[in-house]
Amino acid sequence: LNLPKWVTPIVSSIATVSEPGKQNDQAAILGTPIPPERALTIAQALYPNARISRISLPTMASAPYKITLRQPNEVRQDDGATRVTIDAYSGKILRLQDPMNAPGGDTFLNWLYPLHSRAVFGNAGRVFLTFFGVVPLLFFISGCGIWLRRRKIRRP
Repeated sequence: LNLPKWVTPIVSSIATVSEPGKQNDQAAILGTPIPPERALTIAQALYPNARISRISLPTMASAPYKITLRQPNEVRQDDGATRVTIDAYSGKILRLQDPMNAPGGDTFLNWLYPLHSRAVFGNAGRVFLTFFGVVPLLFFISGCGIWLRRRKIRRP
């Protein structure tokens, strides 16, 4: 999660991972920028069943709109992982990140955060993953208890 420079090359040696890094988001400033509503309409047309969860407005004149959507049946239950980057002047789609059609390596990487944050499989998944996370602590405590009992038995 916090070491993509180490993890991504390992995953990409086993499965296909999309090219990391940012694309050239610089756009030629031509005319008047499109309004945010138009950018949302473009993104919604690509994914009509998706819920728009976030829009990042351009931070400078040549920056694009970045829209986050959540498609039905996406692993990430919060904001979703579908991203659409749209040129702020022409409305041209600069980049798509569609987790529902991602290669295997990207799918694996997309599962890491939801598993880590227990945001998969509903409440049953949260209970299971919480228990699974406490198991190493229980092994440690029981192991220490066994060790202490054996230590007392061996002393004369």
